[in-house]
Amino acid sequence: MPRTAALVAALATAALLSATGCRPGLEEAPTEIDDPIQFFFTNFEDDDPADLYQALEMYGSFLEECEETETDDGNERPECDLEEGLSTTMITNDDLGQLIEMDKLAEVPPEEQWEQAVSIVVAQKMPMTVETVEDVLIQTNQDEVFPQFETYERTYLTSLDDYLAGGEAFLRTENDVVSNYVLDVTATYKLWLDFRQLDWDDGDQTRRVVIISSWFHDDAVLSLDGATVGFTYSIEILIPYTHDTSQVWRTQALWSHADLPLDGDDHEFWENQLRDGTIDGFDQLQAWVDANY
Repeated sequence: MPRTAALVAALATAALLSATGCRPGLEEAPTEIDDPIQFFFTNFEDDDPADLYQALEMYGSFLEECEETETDDGNERPECDLEEGLSTTMITNDDLGQLIEMDKLAEVPPEEQWEQAVSIVVAQKMPMTVETVEDVLIQTNQDEVFPQFETYERTYLTSLDDYLAGGEAFLRTENDVVSNYVLDVTATYKLWLDFRQLDWDDGDQTRRVVIISSWFHDDAVLSLDGATVGFTYSIEILIPYTHDTSQVWRTQALWSHADLPLDGDDHEFWENQLRDGTIDGFDQLQAWVDANY
């Protein structure tokens, strides 16, 4: 199955499960949730998490189906093969409404950038808890975990202690980053990164889920003449494995635009860079946990 179609088929399967009511409450899933991953990004800030729980039902059912069809030789369902990255539904300016309402985004990208943007989603089952992933991403110096960061200076905009104690659903941060890319190119930018914790009752058990939203827009300064990065938006979902909560499904989706002075197809090049960089990030996190936990 082509990469561009595989995730669509996967999420269509999840939508079918919701329509047939295979799990409690799924028949009540809002019809506007056509793609749960896109929905997590668009509705990250919802005061009432009810619709986010419905999106978790859809995506969680899909992951559970993938668990059940997993073999030692891989997965018999191509749409479940998310470890190497697939394309996902492209977001639009309409999906940025919550960022604009919260004064976190002064303007939206021009339409021509969306026409050239790329999307990627990677999901892997990792042998660690949600809390371990969260701890590394929140409290560890990110330039120690991920070697591509020359510097990564974080400022907590809300109370870390309140979030860790469960008193606050959100943790807000801003991060001044210098990152290395291929061809010795560096990018300097301010990354906005927010965490949200949810207690999700799927009808069988209650699992603590963490969703992470991040973005930078029109801020990246690249060391390569003629190169620009218009924007990158990302959503990450951490869901404990259904039958073993000491393992976690980690999903990360990115939507990004770059204009690079290349002789070839810079759209394809950037898509490959996003995919490879995301997979490398998963591997680097695993290596850090193996060495330090």
